Order: sequence, then structure tokens, then C-alpha cells
Amino acid sequence: MRKILLLCLMVLSTSVIQAQDTADKMPIESKTFEGTIYYKTKISGNGIDYKQAERQAKKQYILKYGKGFIRYEENDQEGIYTLYDLRTGEALRINTNNQTYAQLKEGAGTFMDMDSTYLKDINRVDTLMNYHCDRFKSTTKKGRYEVSNLYWVTPELQINPTVYNQIDQRLVNYQHEDKLRNRGIMLKTISRYKLKGKTAYSTRLYADKIDETPVSPEQFIHPEELGYTERRKLK
Repeated sequence: MRKILLLCLMVLSTSVIQAQDTADKMPIESKTFEGTIYYKTKISGNGIDYKQAERQAKKQYILKYGKGFIRYEENDQEGIYTLYDLRTGEALRINTNNQTYAQLKEGAGTFMDMDSTYLKDINRVDTLMNYHCDRFKSTTKKGRYEVSNLYWVTPELQINPTVYNQIDQRLVNYQHEDKLRNRGIMLKTISRYKLKGKTAYSTRLYADKIDETPVSPEQFIHPEELGYTERRKLK
């Protein structure tokens, strides 16, 4: 179950790219998003732990976007959060309960990792949470499972493009760069885990609430400025 949730979070934190031909057909007004998005997850299928799935359904993932920062929280981990500095590429796991913090070894670049995701525009446009979304699909391998993914991405909400390019230069050299453009924020994903062509179970991650109220800059203060003690790096 832990691996399932980690994959959900990986997909949650992946800002994807809108296809060039879709953008040409329907120009979309976009803006740099500074606010909060609340996500929830559902897991269903054979062989899952239904008690844990029920607990998961009550869980909330919270992403707060600021000027050059993203703060990630989970509602059942009070006082603990991850701060991504998109200007420096630094990622910090912060514990306000004991006033400590630790750097994540792979940094903030993992927040937008595109290495294992190959997106194809399947010419589907939907509206989620009153935002225009383009739908994409990809297929990957996770252990013995073939994972079929669908993504709904809104180009109307953007991460600051300047800091985005600074944090992950791999996107500049992405093999389909000539065909893709316009990063956006994902509002929903469905992943189906298949064995021998049959779906064993599926996960659904979706935006439950979007608050466009600007987040207070105090939410993104470096823990060193707060006098917190640094611990050894985390994986």
C-alpha cells in the first residue's frame, strides 16, 4: 500500500506539459498560480487493504504555491511539511514539533521529474473545478505491474516558468520539446495497475478544493531563519 501512495504523490507533484497542437486549436489564458490546492485519493480493486483504503479516503494532500516556493503538507501529519525552493532547487523536510529540519538528498528537482513519463495528447478536453483541462495518457512499468495513467492538466494555472526552468534543466532537453509546451498544474489522475492485461486495482488522485487566496510569505520561511536545528540529509 505504501508504494501505491508514493506513486500517487509522485504523480501529484509532476507538472506536465500541454501539447502544441492542442494549444494552437484553443488558446488558453494562463496565470502563475499562488494559492492552495487540496487533493484526495481513492483506491479500489482486488487485493487491497480495505481498512487502509478507508483511512486513505479521509486523508488530504495540501500544496501551497508561493513566489518561487511550494509547500507540501498532509492533514494527518501535524506540524510536519516539505518546503520546495524552486529558486535554489532545495527541498527541506521540516518538523515544527521539535524545531528541526533536514534536506532531501534529491532536492526539489524530483518535484517535477519527467524521466519516466511519456505523455500523448488524446484530444480530450474537460472542465474540472471550473478550469479547462487537457487530458493525457501514459503507460509505465512498476515492478510486475503495467500501469496505465490518465492525467487532467489545466494550462490556466502555471508554476512560475522562470524558476521552473531553473530547477529542472532536464525539461529543456526533453526529447519531445519541439512538440510540447505550456506547463500546467495537474488536477486529477487515474492509474490502473494491470497484470496480464487485467486491472488488479486502481488509484484516483483528484483536486478537492482550489483556493486562489495568496499564501502568506511566512508559510515559506527557511527554517534556518526560524532558528531550527538541521539534521542529516534524508533520502
